[in-house]
Amino acid sequence: MELIRTHRALFATLVLTVLYALHYGIPLYATSSYLIASGISSAGVSFLYGFASLLTLFFSNHIAKYVQRYHTYTFTFSVLIIEIVTTIAFAMTKNNYLLIFFFLVHFILSSTLFVLLNIFVESFTPIKQTGLVRGLFLTLLNIGMLLSPLIGGLLISGKGTDFTSLYIVSSLVLIPYFFFLHHYLREVREPYYASHSLLQAFRKIAGSRDLRAAVMAQFALHSFYAIMVIYTPIYVTQMLHIPLALYLTTIAPIALIPLVILPYELGYLADAKYGEKEFMFVGLTLIALCSFALGLMKTPSFLLVLVILFISRVGASLVETMAYTYYYKKISKNDPAMSNFFTNITSLATFVVPTFLFCISPLLLTFPGLIYLLLGAGILSTLHSVAVMRDTK
Repeated sequence: MELIRTHRALFATLVLTVLYALHYGIPLYATSSYLIASGISSAGVSFLYGFASLLTLFFSNHIAKYVQRYHTYTFTFSVLIIEIVTTIAFAMTKNNYLLIFFFLVHFILSSTLFVLLNIFVESFTPIKQTGLVRGLFLTLLNIGMLLSPLIGGLLISGKGTDFTSLYIVSSLVLIPYFFFLHHYLREVREPYYASHSLLQAFRKIAGSRDLRAAVMAQFALHSFYAIMVIYTPIYVTQMLHIPLALYLTTIAPIALIPLVILPYELGYLADAKYGEKEFMFVGLTLIALCSFALGLMKTPSFLLVLVILFISRVGASLVETMAYTYYYKKISKNDPAMSNFFTNITSLATFVVPTFLFCISPLLLTFPGLIYLLLGAGILSTLHSVAVMRDTK
């Protein structure tokens, strides 16, 4: 009976993964354009993303304490309610001060939901099937992320700068989230949680060559993702003159296909036949080369942008699956701080990248592709750490 209950809970968690991806992804690539359309400058948007990520990092340091005190189910339920209200308010407000406030809260809560989702997944994952389950988790997550820009593009097609429907639909996606959470995860037995802060988790990771390499690869990957989310929609529409709706409905969904079809098989290979190091190394190299190619583009080309972004996502799939698999094989499921730290690499990257964008914004006005060249160079600098890590096979 316990085994059946566990399988149902794992199934429900995987369904929640798709719902979360849709909620997060539908407005994702349009949010920077929405903020600019509301009268906030490009430099201001970069600053807001950086500040929101910094707040998320501070808030995340207390998530393990809240989970331990209130139970993962109760805490998740409360976050869901606030996130639905905040997302709708973000869509409806016409006041820029309120818009900024709701953006910050939405950013923090959507990141928190992902941390909680990871805690649920980790609770039901047998150590010997970490790669398989994590591969399936990433596949489902990326199915949602693939469908999201297509849905988002269709919602705003022909509406110009009216982005309201994106956030309304995004909030409605969380309604069935309540059903699966309540019916399948309410009675989940909480494991014993080690009470480590994010600072303690950082010290533990810094002292481990292998965990440090996985975290560096994850940071490089999410720096790439941050640029894809914050800067690339602006770069493509303003510099390459590709309409945002076309980017969302065609380029982004096709480019995201590797993130859907590869993780499950890669996770199986990592468990059964190979280790993670070689895949991670190749993936980082592909992302770096594609970043260089995008930054050096001289002539706007719809097809070339599509090919570059598609190949970059092949590399991203390799890095994402292997970094997840490797890291979660190395840590204990009873320590949400370690899981939280890894999850919040996204927030760290989303703080560093826009802050850096803000600092070099005058240079980007004359050389918009510079950020991609710097990204490629930064990713190449992580290859040595990955090359010397100890494989699991």
